[in-house]
Amino acid sequence: SATQNVNCRLWAEVFRVQDNEQGWERVSDDVVPINITCLNEGPTGCYQVTAYSRNALKLFEARISYPGTPVYQANECFVHWKDLAQNCDWGLNFTAPLDARRFRDCCYSVI
Repeated sequence: SATQNVNCRLWAEVFRVQDNEQGWERVSDDVVPINITCLNEGPTGCYQVTAYSRNALKLFEARISYPGTPVYQANECFVHWKDLAQNCDWGLNFTAPLDARRFRDCCYSVI
């Protein structure tokens, strides 16, 4: 089968915890579009997750690898993972449980 990019766009608030800090720091002012791009499909998948503010500033860019990056769901709308490259944790607070599920499905479409 031909390799294709799996592109998802979902809306969420962006949060971050630096390794030496405690508690989530809000990165976005409001819900922003979260873009998920499949960089590599197959038994090892790699997804780039980016978010831009309303005035087009990049809020964050992170990669989720499968297998390799465990993604945790704290509650039905909040998903988070550790970003070893940037030495922090990223959290996305989705507006609806369905969006959190779609995010997980997007990033693990290789399963």
